[in-house]
Amino acid sequence: MTTFNLKDINKKLSDIKGAEGNIAEEKALGERLSELQGSRNHLSEVQEKINTLKQAASEGEDEISIAINLDVNQFQSIQNQLQDRLDKFDQDPTNENFMGGNKWNRLVSLIRDSCNTAISAFEKNWETIVREKLGSSPEELERVMGKEGPNVGTMAKYKQTYYEGFAAVEKFTEENQINIKLLLQIAEKLIQIRKIFVNIPDDLKEFFEDAARSGFPLEKYTAEIEEWLKENKVIDRYVIGSRRDH
Repeated sequence: MTTFNLKDINKKLSDIKGAEGNIAEEKALGERLSELQGSRNHLSEVQEKINTLKQAASEGEDEISIAINLDVNQFQSIQNQLQDRLDKFDQDPTNENFMGGNKWNRLVSLIRDSCNTAISAFEKNWETIVREKLGSSPEELERVMGKEGPNVGTMAKYKQTYYEGFAAVEKFTEENQINIKLLLQIAEKLIQIRKIFVNIPDDLKEFFEDAARSGFPLEKYTAEIEEWLKENKVIDRYVIGSRRDH
């Protein structure tokens, strides 16, 4: 995984001092350093997310690290431009040398935009990974199995585990970290719940859906439906009734 030397950048920025003996210079330079501190905070957030990926790879989840990798090549240009500013400042510690005219504004904008782009891509890719690891959503399973029938109780458990788990791992922690271990634990729980689901034939799906609403027409009731209800021990949940509009 590509990285950039943020530690060196931060150290150099921290070492910059005001120009001695020139109040105007010190004030102007102080403004530049304040802007630079904001840029450093942006860079630090990106670095924290990179560290998260390194941790994922060290824990044997390198495919996650690869899937949400950041394109940090753009930060090489930032590093080069910062170094150029710092070299000029070392030679003659003045505000003008540090700013370099419009170069300074372009550099600050570059840092801000590059960091925002990288962080946005990281968060989007992480959400994709979370959805893939958790597997089918409750809505997807209900389209396959129907909303009624013997899986209602299991589906309620699945929904709770899925949505609570998704909320727990989708967001970053206060330290800008992602909880990969928790994601894998929740994914395993969902796998075990999916094993409990009862496979329902298409004609049974229609039976359960209609029975839960206005009723299932008796002429469509078949021996196969009854056999399935008996085998799965749910036949006692249903009774024959007459339509009230007749």
